[in-house]
Amino acid sequence: MVQEIANWIRSLDPDLVKAWGPIAIGVLTVCVALLTIRNQRLQNKDQNEANIRLFNLAKSKEERDEIIKKLNSFYGPFKELGRNHESCTINSHQN
Repeated sequence: MVQEIANWIRSLDPDLVKAWGPIAIGVLTVCVALLTIRNQRLQNKDQNEANIRLFNLAKSKEERDEIIKKLNSFYGPFKELGRNHESCTINSHQN
């Protein structure tokens, strides 16, 4: 393939190659750069989506921990009352 391209270029008029060669290389370079940028944008999009999922997971874990803490602080006194009531009930049945 490369050999065929080299033979084709040699068969062309040297003035034509001198005139259009740099333009063709420039256009090819710009196309490769655009493809690279597109690929980087797709990878960046995927990474951002992964970061958002991790953030939401961490946020939900923090919210869950906060809810558990509030529930424990609210129901803590009731649990103690329940334990005291059970021990009183057990003691009254033993008498």
